[in-house]
Amino acid sequence: MTNNAILEEVTKAAILEGTIKENEQLNTFLYWKCNGYHVKRGEKACATTKLWKRKTRKQQENEENEENENSDRNYILVNAYLFSSSQVEKTSEN
Repeated sequence: MTNNAILEEVTKAAILEGTIKENEQLNTFLYWKCNGYHVKRGEKACATTKLWKRKTRKQQENEENEENENSDRNYILVNAYLFSSSQVEKTSEN
């Protein structure tokens, strides 16, 4: 399952629970930051899940089986904290 598929499932579940509205988007802090937004002061993540992240070179070297560079073994699941579009605002550029 890809990160996008995981995000879609979590978003659908949050809508059903009433955590977010139907037209809101959920994504990670890093996603919002890279797209010119910042999380509003005092906001807490409205959902948590596990997303895939590429292993660092050090983590790969620590493993014995380093046969295929594009192998699924080069990714691990890590905790991800998700914020909705109502919890972020566009960063003002001075």
